[in-house]
Amino acid sequence: MRKALLLCSLVVGCGASDSPLIEGTDEVGAFDEKADHNGIIYVTPYHDDVGEAGEEETRKFVISAAAYRALFGHDAPGIDFSREWLVFYSAGLEPTEGYRAKIPAMVQNPSGTTLKVVTSLESPGRNCNVADVETKPWAMVRFAKPAQTRLKYFRYVRQDTTTACVAPPECKVDSDCQIVADYCTGCDCRALPSSDSLDACGGPGVRCFADPCLSKRPLCAAGKCVVSTVY
Repeated sequence: MRKALLLCSLVVGCGASDSPLIEGTDEVGAFDEKADHNGIIYVTPYHDDVGEAGEEETRKFVISAAAYRALFGHDAPGIDFSREWLVFYSAGLEPTEGYRAKIPAMVQNPSGTTLKVVTSLESPGRNCNVADVETKPWAMVRFAKPAQTRLKYFRYVRQDTTTACVAPPECKVDSDCQIVADYCTGCDCRALPSSDSLDACGGPGVRCFADPCLSKRPLCAAGKCVVSTVY
């Protein structure tokens, strides 16, 4: 009920029109590009100093100068809120580099009652080489202020992706590899990169009659270190 009253005051003018920000409902993967094509609203990236805003995940429509000052602590350069609005999206603080926030699309439904904003966070995959530096990926766009005669609802659609990175090869030639006898849980011979070592054994280990790496050699095969038998 509180959200409905807030939307009413901000959108259809039944209260103070210079209130702060509009919150929308959050959906996952609900954007149909073909179905929504006719209602696309063109957006332009907007850059400014956002300060400490968005240190937690944030999605905000910014529809007034007062709203902008409340969020960022200063006026919006080059924005006339009687003609343009903004959308701000921040993914919040992330533990590494390699994250990218985007607002790839905005659409208005045929009846003009709903604006739907698509937000996207591209995250680094497990094999991506990224620095362990805290970052705050964010995006902001400007767009022409729509007619408010029918506008009632604001919704957000989440479409996040993960970047697939190929793991670097363990080796290029056989000499990049080594074989090591592993007595932790059995009589095993392990192939490792030359710079690696076996993980610490959590038990007493086992006894073997012979070296498990006897008559074996390291081999680099398709970038992986493997154990090869010598015949």
